[in-house]
Amino acid sequence: MLAISCALAEEPELLLLDEPFSHLDKLTQSEIMQYLRELREELGFSFIFVSHDAPDVLEVCDRILIMEKGKILEQGDPLSLYFSPKHEYTAALFGMYNKVGKQFIRPSSLRVTTEAHALFSGKVADSGFRGESWWIKVRSGKKEMIYLSLNPPPAIGKLVHLKW
Repeated sequence: MLAISCALAEEPELLLLDEPFSHLDKLTQSEIMQYLRELREELGFSFIFVSHDAPDVLEVCDRILIMEKGKILEQGDPLSLYFSPKHEYTAALFGMYNKVGKQFIRPSSLRVTTEAHALFSGKVADSGFRGESWWIKVRSGKKEMIYLSLNPPPAIGKLVHLKW
């Protein structure tokens, strides 16, 4: 925060933040992120935030440019790029996703449903604990879908019906 405060002493119109959270623990990252949000609201200045950490980008930025091999691949607001990316590269940058045709569906957008309302059905193939939730992989033949749950996962082999 000291380095950011020193940079702001010059009253810049634009602040460049290149990987500002690298090598920091989560608590310090959170404090600096809160500080940046407060500065943006209070002072109304803009900053360019360069990062490879997608959750940080989603939380801090209101406009994102996705670059691949030195070229802008797509751009937009965080919600649009996260939930409706146009490119698989973008979908992958922001974490787990399911591909259905040309559409990318986030695991958090899937819900367990009844067979009658299901858009995808399969058996639980794998799962993992992420701290705040579990990811559950459901497989039907060669197709797989991953969904997130706040509850412990069903047993491996259990039939699950999903909708989005």
